[in-house]
This record gives sequence, C-alpha cells and structure tokens, in this order.
Amino acid sequence: MLAPEITRHAAAQARWLAVEAGPAAPGAQIAWALTPVRTSFFQAHSRPLADLAEIVKRPDSMASAEPPEAPSRGTPNPPGLWTGARTCQDWEMPNRADALALLEEHTKTDSLRRHGLALEAVMRAAAARDGGDLELWGITGLLHDFDYEGHPEEHPFWGRPVLEGHGYPTEVVLAIQGHANFSGVPRESPMARWLFALDELTGFVMAVAMVQPGRTVSSVRVQSVRKKLKDKAFARSVSREDIAQGTAELGLELDELVQLVVDALTPISSEIGLG
Repeated sequence: MLAPEITRHAAAQARWLAVEAGPAAPGAQIAWALTPVRTSFFQAHSRPLADLAEIVKRPDSMASAEPPEAPSRGTPNPPGLWTGARTCQDWEMPNRADALALLEEHTKTDSLRRHGLALEAVMRAAAARDGGDLELWGITGLLHDFDYEGHPEEHPFWGRPVLEGHGYPTEVVLAIQGHANFSGVPRESPMARWLFALDELTGFVMAVAMVQPGRTVSSVRVQSVRKKLKDKAFARSVSREDIAQGTAELGLELDELVQLVVDALTPISSEIGLG
C-alpha cells in the first residue's frame, strides 16, 4: 500500500496524467509521470519508482486516493493536489501561506524562522529593484533554510525532493540549492544570485541591529556595517567571503546592498525580534 503522503500528492497527479494521455498511450503516461517533481517525491519517501508507474498503468489502484473536489475560486490549492480541471495551469505553485507552513513544519527555533522571514522581505525588495516576481522571490527567501534545523549536515540537499514534491518550480529549487556555495549548483538566474548575495548579509545586518540602542534596524548605518565587517570577532559565523563574492556576482556596490537590506527589514522589525 502506498504511504498517505504519496497517495495525496503523486497518485492524484498520476491520475491527471493518465486522463490526459488516454488509454492508447500507456508508455507516454509513464514517461510523463516520471518527471523530477513526481519521482523526487517518491524518492524522498523511500518508495520505488515502480509504484508510480504502476499507478499510471492501473488507474483502479488509485481507488483509495480519490482526488478532492476542486476548491472554490480564490481558495488556495493544497500543494500538488488535483483541482478537478485537466490543464497544466491548474497545478499551481504553493502560495506564501503554504511556504510558511512548510517552514514552520521543519523549523521550530525562533532565530531560524526569523531569518527566513527576514530574507523573504529582503528578496521581495530585491525583486522590486530588479524586475523580478515579488511572490516567487519572497517564497524563495522564506524557504531557503527550511531544512537546516532538522538536517544541518545534509542542507540544502535534503530539502530538494521535498520542495519538488510540493510543486515548487525548478527556478526556486535551484536558487535554494545554489545559495550554498559548497553545493556546486551554479547560480544562473538573477534570483539565485540575489539570494546568495543577501543571505549572509541579511544575517549580518540583523546582528548589527541587535547592538544598536533599542535594537532598531532603522538606526543601522552603512558605515556601521562596513566597520563591523572588518571586526572578525563580531558575528564570526557570518561568511565575509560569501558577502564579498555575492556582491561581486551581482556587480553592485556593497553600500547599495546594505541599504536595501536595512530598508526591507525596517517595516517588519517587530516580526523578526528587533525594535
């Protein structure tokens, strides 16, 4: 018997594939089903890919996995679930509420949750500056470290099949993989380069804010951040090398990035534990 998670996600998607391809093309059905989004979810749950192929070949095996009714217009779709329509567009990417729920499921410490919220805000600001998709960039920032607390030695690799299984697009998945320099995943999109450049810098600006009177982000000045960066004893876990490399990859000045971070964090200062 298939695990409940697979029943809800992969089986519902496989049924859609079978309906679209039709009974005359079982090979095409299976090939279509064996895409990274579906196969990675099976692998994440240690299930053989043959299970997924069997579902597509035998629709009757999904009797216990009847898809839910399509949600009413305006209601967010559960990640990866059937919506009742037979178009690719109906496989919507999870929204911000889904992303926050995923973060909170895997991350319990306030500091890591706040870091996610902070990078979400900063990435949205970067998207506004660079002409990117605010929602997409924000969700990428929110989830970039979602698997770190539970799997620090496997981060960010552990999270990849989870993100793919929940229906996040390749651009999001690769950006999150690429923000870890050691992953070897190239940062080919603007979003990926911004995520890498802002990750360590955002944490550093928050550390500087914590030593300001009243722990206020708005009082952080660019000159103060530059001075603290030279102090190797301050926030020693923050990689100065990553900050420098990220800035260079964007082809921007550090001062501009620092100010962008300060401006983005100021409106959400109370949410991230700052004054």
